[in-house]
Amino acid sequence: MTIFITFITGLLTMIAIKRVAQSKRVNDPDRVFVDLGDDIGIRTSVDSRFFNISPKRVPKCKIVKIQQASCVSLFYSGGHAIDIAVADGDAKSIASKAKELLPHAEVVIIPD
Repeated sequence: MTIFITFITGLLTMIAIKRVAQSKRVNDPDRVFVDLGDDIGIRTSVDSRFFNISPKRVPKCKIVKIQQASCVSLFYSGGHAIDIAVADGDAKSIASKAKELLPHAEVVIIPD
């Protein structure tokens, strides 16, 4: 009986996490990015957006490329990247918001 309860609890937890990760609220571009003047605040993961954790602060001038694929990646001039986990179908709106906040960055779209 204990194994059954553990299984059901785990299954319900996985379903709840998937629903949160797919929610429009958590994947709202305004929750992903925070305009901080010369810097941009980025919440890269679902949990940081869900719990409203302080965003990672990056100077806007250091981001040179925005890549839209199954996730959205922001590339530094040195080649390093910040990957932003997004739900299916939300990559386009997240990349659009990034382009709005980082107009000097090149945009690359990789079809799925």
